[in-house]
Amino acid sequence: MIPVVLRGMREHGLLRAGLDPDFHITLTQGDAIHVRVYEAGQLLYFLKCSRFNSLQDEYERHRQAREAFGSTVVPPRALFKTGEWNVIASVGVEAMPLRRARLFGDRRDREVVAAVEGFFRQQATLADSAHRAERAQRLAQSLVETLDRPGVTSLRERVMAPHAWDLVRELPNMPQHGDFVMSNLAWLQGRLMVFDYEDFGRIQLPGFDLTTLYLSLFEFEPSAVERLLRADDAELATQLPWLRPSCANLGLSLANMRALLPIHLAAFLSLKRNYGPAVRHIAERALLALDSSDNG
Repeated sequence: MIPVVLRGMREHGLLRAGLDPDFHITLTQGDAIHVRVYEAGQLLYFLKCSRFNSLQDEYERHRQAREAFGSTVVPPRALFKTGEWNVIASVGVEAMPLRRARLFGDRRDREVVAAVEGFFRQQATLADSAHRAERAQRLAQSLVETLDRPGVTSLRERVMAPHAWDLVRELPNMPQHGDFVMSNLAWLQGRLMVFDYEDFGRIQLPGFDLTTLYLSLFEFEPSAVERLLRADDAELATQLPWLRPSCANLGLSLANMRALLPIHLAAFLSLKRNYGPAVRHIAERALLALDSSDNG
């Protein structure tokens, strides 16, 4: 694989003549292979390589995200096919993974908290009020199909509750990252970096990314779903001071976010339906926690 990809990089002007880079390969649960390309210890590129799937759609979504969020997004450099491999090349960035402690509890970092709130403030500038009803209809159809599966059919009435969908139809379209979880967040020279734009814009419902960020802090444990629904405002403000301001930045109240939680959870499962069993299990477990919150 590496010789083929290396040839493609040279053909597309990504490597200067005579450069013989080092490669670090990471396998994923899907068919994609992640490759870091180094020269003399310096990260030059991050490659996503797929032998079976076109990466055209993901590349376009990555470009759209870069236009929307600027320096928060690593610049995509090229999309090319070499041999049997489809490749996205992005600029290499050595950012530090964002740790839970910097967003949670007494050890939280004010600079990181402000950056997260700023991300959602920027996201709100993408709001578009056109075609809201059509957006809601498409989302509803997708979720009905997602919930028509063994194990989650019992949640259909909760997810499709009319009062929540009245709220969905009132909210503007707002493209979401789609996988705004701790493992996709990093910190570089005083700014937030966000990675992995495969699902950017597939969900347009405000608050979706905020929900996934919150749940990822607790590894999508069912107790985190129950806590968000039941915790009083003072507890949330103490442990997660960015939650209410971020809701406000998106034009939501905390009550709105709680009302939308079943829809957000079902939408997360919908996005992950073609992922591996382990990822789907995490999404299903979080959704099924709604039953526990009803019965508790």
